[in-house]
Amino acid sequence: MQEDYVRNRTGHLEPITTSPTPQTGTSSGQRDNRYFGLTLFLVGLTCLIATRANLPALSDVTAGLFIFTVLISFLKQQIAVTRKTVYFAIGLLLLFAENLLFTVNTFDFKIYIKLLALCVSVILWIQLTRSNFHIALRKITVVLCALSLPFYIWQVLHISSLTSFVQSIHQWMPWISAGRVHQDIDALNILIYTVETKENFRNSGAFWEPGGFAAFLNLSLALHLIQNRFVFDRHARLIILTLMTTFSTTGYVVLFILLIFAMSNRMLNNITPGILAIRLFLITALGLFFFYLFYAVPIFRDKIDTQISAQQILISDIDFDNPNFGSLGRFGSMIVDLRSIQDRPLFGRGYSDSEFKAQFENYNFTNGLTSFMGHFGLVGLAWLLYSTFSSGKSIFRQYNPEARFPAFLTIVVLTIAFSNPILLTPLLLYFQLHFISTS
Repeated sequence: MQEDYVRNRTGHLEPITTSPTPQTGTSSGQRDNRYFGLTLFLVGLTCLIATRANLPALSDVTAGLFIFTVLISFLKQQIAVTRKTVYFAIGLLLLFAENLLFTVNTFDFKIYIKLLALCVSVILWIQLTRSNFHIALRKITVVLCALSLPFYIWQVLHISSLTSFVQSIHQWMPWISAGRVHQDIDALNILIYTVETKENFRNSGAFWEPGGFAAFLNLSLALHLIQNRFVFDRHARLIILTLMTTFSTTGYVVLFILLIFAMSNRMLNNITPGILAIRLFLITALGLFFFYLFYAVPIFRDKIDTQISAQQILISDIDFDNPNFGSLGRFGSMIVDLRSIQDRPLFGRGYSDSEFKAQFENYNFTNGLTSFMGHFGLVGLAWLLYSTFSSGKSIFRQYNPEARFPAFLTIVVLTIAFSNPILLTPLLLYFQLHFISTS
């Protein structure tokens, strides 16, 4: 159902529907509550999947529950499938056919069907939750922030007692813990929080690592700022405060991009050319100062230098067939991914890349952007750029038609993906497939 917007007394946008008002207010309210409950449940499932920190989050059962609930709810609501959805599904099937006939040696039908079902269900999910998605995401984000901060303070002040507490929970609820994706003993998860026993000054929230939590917070903040006309209310301030405790390099860079975007939209409205030039100069100067400050702070400069050095060693181990396990990091992952498609750059190594996985089973790839390119090649990269830009325009039209620079969402998604392998999770697919859900 298409929406218009009106300003409330505080100047924010509020959705109004163009459908007739029902006569029975009580039944309408109950129906609205059930509908928002469904939205909250589905958005909660996508956030759980995005955490990647425990067995429920990593389980195919959770993904299956999301897909099944979306399909059943979509059929009950009797919402029409958009023509773009049909075209997208056909295009994806053609890509699968290319993989089967020309690219992969072992075609795993199961993972291709799962990808198709996930992508289509995300499109239908966007149609189902169009009017309430941002509200549900904001509520869940605020709760996760509020839960993480007391645990974070406990972690900083007395890590040993917090570790003992978490381990006691694992004793009677062993199904919770999955460490990180590769059984990392430095991270202990209890659904609502992940304890960082090694880097105890960093806040992971409910996510598998601090960078993942920062990525989630930035995506939620981006949508909130767009809908809220770039006003930094108490919700935005809480998200920013929590994000600062992650000490995530990429998280801080994306936050800076969001701040520049918000400032640009607020400063470039209804002004003369002279004032516009001054404000553009100030924004540019602020950007240069930020990057100087960023690389002047030892904690970030040393972190980047250490990562590059460690990744060079790991790449050398790969070249000499050293079986040692390690995380390749964003730069090491990029090098290995690009190497893998140098002979077939157009369509990449295929989505079902079992031989590649067997060759590098001892290594953890963290660059989601180049991993996507590895799977789908330059065709996949072109699609990613087009889909995120088109979805940016579609999200702007829905939440704030007066907002400028929809390409900023593309920059945000690509920057996050460069450090996090989460492009094919429902939450990131929302920012890629939103435009397909519109007529």
